[in-house]
Amino acid sequence: QVTFNLGDRFTKHKGDKLEDIKYDSLKLDLVKELQKKSVEGKLQFPQNVGLPDDITEENPQEVLARCAVVERLVILAVESDIDKIETLDGQYMMDRDERSSKKSQFLTKYSVFIKVVGKVESIFKVVHGAQKKGSFLAITNFDLSRPDATKDVFEASIAVAYLKVDDKAGLET
Repeated sequence: QVTFNLGDRFTKHKGDKLEDIKYDSLKLDLVKELQKKSVEGKLQFPQNVGLPDDITEENPQEVLARCAVVERLVILAVESDIDKIETLDGQYMMDRDERSSKKSQFLTKYSVFIKVVGKVESIFKVVHGAQKKGSFLAITNFDLSRPDATKDVFEASIAVAYLKVDDKAGLET
């Protein structure tokens, strides 16, 4: 099943106004929590997680979904014993994802990029965890390299996409 549960915290409910979401404090709290989890998991965390600065009338679902995906990836990295998150970009392809998916009324794609450093087993735990039933993220790009052949340390660049399926699109008559 290709669903990803955003959780209540990252869901805009009917009737919620933009100011009800309190995006600035949500973003600050999220980054603090992820930094704390990273410290507890002995994971080097990047300075910037690349979350959108603002939430607008046009993009509340997208921004909240991107926050949920960033949270999921960091938790996966910690659980998988990754050594370091080198880059985390919560706005990856933000200007292009929406436009490319306008061709399909049923599917919207929100991409996030992460570059991690660690043992190969840890990297594949992240990939496997991202594709788990119930919290599925599509792996849209994956690149693995070993910068130093004498060390058992790999770098992986992974782009994932949250796929939002709209069951009701196109059904209005």
